[in-house]
Amino acid sequence: MDAFTHLMEAYVCGEPNPLTDMVCEEGLRRLSYSIISGCKQDNPKSRADLSFAAMLGGMAITNAKLGAAHGLASALGGKITAPHSVITARLAPHVMTENIKAAKRAGAVTS
Repeated sequence: MDAFTHLMEAYVCGEPNPLTDMVCEEGLRRLSYSIISGCKQDNPKSRADLSFAAMLGGMAITNAKLGAAHGLASALGGKITAPHSVITARLAPHVMTENIKAAKRAGAVTS
């Protein structure tokens, strides 16, 4: 879930760029195709795609601004016993909704 959050936060960040968009799209594509077979069936090709998606997520957040889900998760991680990935996954839908609203207000998103 942390890899997914890295990809989505970078994709809907306040200052996206063509590089991070391309990296995020490929990472999300591989993640979405492989997550069930990689986790439930332990399919080696799917596991490789999940690893590659995680690497792309790292590249994406390195080249885009870190999202509020990770910022909040860092602070919360020291206060509660939940794993980092669980915290980011729980916060991500709310943060992304706000990021998308802000992008629409700024004219960056039309739909």
